[in-house]
Amino acid sequence: ETGGGGRETGGSEAKRRRRRRKRKKATEAADEARLAPPTLPPPPRLRTFIYVSCGFDSFVRDCDALCASGEWTLKHAEGHAFFPGSDAIETLAVFARVLQVE
Repeated sequence: ETGGGGRETGGSEAKRRRRRRKRKKATEAADEARLAPPTLPPPPRLRTFIYVSCGFDSFVRDCDALCASGEWTLKHAEGHAFFPGSDAIETLAVFARVLQVE
């Protein structure tokens, strides 16, 4: 069956189904990322840890956990508008490993 212009109408329905599946997969992946457990601390061989957070609340949570561990200290933090036009501010931070004196 053909629609206007001699094109098959079944093809556009297949495209819509593919787009819906793609959107569903993207939504599921985003949901999975939001529900992911906190990440493990970096391996002991690291001396400097560069951290980027897309939300200030998550930065505060992670910064508190890293500093409370006694292994890391916050050296520098600053806010950036990585996505112009949005009202989101991302936090870039530099943590340094606390050297253990034995």
